[in-house]
Amino acid sequence: MLRFRRQFSLLLFFASALFLIWFLLLVVSPFAVPSGTLQDLSGTVGVSDNAALFSRLPFPWSQVYSIGDQMCHQRVDRSFFLGGNEMAFCARCIGVWLGIFVGLLCITFLEVPLDFRLAWVFLLGLLPIMVDGGGQLLGLWESTNIVRLLTGLLAGVVGGLGIGVLLEELRDAVLVRKEKNAG
Repeated sequence: MLRFRRQFSLLLFFASALFLIWFLLLVVSPFAVPSGTLQDLSGTVGVSDNAALFSRLPFPWSQVYSIGDQMCHQRVDRSFFLGGNEMAFCARCIGVWLGIFVGLLCITFLEVPLDFRLAWVFLLGLLPIMVDGGGQLLGLWESTNIVRLLTGLLAGVVGGLGIGVLLEELRDAVLVRKEKNAG
């Protein structure tokens, strides 16, 4: 199913580099503000619960935390703390962001055919996050942040592979269209 690419994909490498930069910003941001500044960011997805607090942070940290405020619940009990501050995203989301980078980096060097086997990879890669998240939602168990990180990482890798496959398919469609118009 997988084989090494004959030609390096600059598009996918650039996309993976952007996600690496984003992940590094997420890791560095708690260290970039004074310890104890960001203690309990718990809130609701899609709501700027901590906008006043984040507006006092210097750029780019204010933006990193504002994006986290909009995209993640940031529950204090489900988040990692670095440098005495809560991270901008919960443990599972941190895993997803890292996984997207890893998935894109893998597909930069590997050819992944768009077929039914890829659908199985997606399903199996997403199954752990569905089981763990579903079990927590139903109150059957409470996961640790390490489990959340790992299930997020696996889902992120699958997501990164999916993004890579889509980018490759779009690129190929554009190239076919250019060839038809030239011919």
